[in-house]
Amino acid sequence: MSLGDEIRLLGHRTLAAMDESHDYYTFTKRVWRSFDEAVKAGEKFTFRNMATGSRVDERWLIANSEHYLSHYLRSAVFQQFVSLFEEYFFGLLRA
Repeated sequence: MSLGDEIRLLGHRTLAAMDESHDYYTFTKRVWRSFDEAVKAGEKFTFRNMATGSRVDERWLIANSEHYLSHYLRSAVFQQFVSLFEEYFFGLLRA
């Protein structure tokens, strides 16, 4: 494979991974908003984390959703973007 082809393939893979990460961010935010709408409409939920034993209801999740979105979701997606940049950069150096 030529150097140009290798760089184009690397770019294509990186952009596809970035799109996937952005979709994850966008759709996860939408799921949280939909959950909020369902709770406002009167839906009741209880969730249990089998690994930790934690149990929460819809009120607790709504109260903590902004923190989850702004702290964990944004941080995770930012870390993924940094990782993709590193992978792209070192891929260029290898090529």
